[in-house]
Amino acid sequence: MKNQGSDRVSRGAVIWLCNFVIVLSTASLTKPGPGQVLPNAKPEQVGFASERLQRLDAAMQQRVDEKQFAGIVTILARHGKMAYRAS
Repeated sequence: MKNQGSDRVSRGAVIWLCNFVIVLSTASLTKPGPGQVLPNAKPEQVGFASERLQRLDAAMQQRVDEKQFAGIVTILARHGKMAYRAS
């Protein structure tokens, strides 16, 4: 039997993380002009850890597997560079 308290904390943590990523990404983006795209960068070049991004992938996939979401797209950008994207 699942512990209801830990499930609530886990779900809350994922929601908080998603909101944090959105705020972090939008706060650090420079707006590209029309027709421009953000250049790619390795996660470490802009302050993200690849190992932790793998954990983020696993957490998002778990939510999809549990049918909480039909799908999730994760995009992380910082300092005007796209460091990570997954779906």
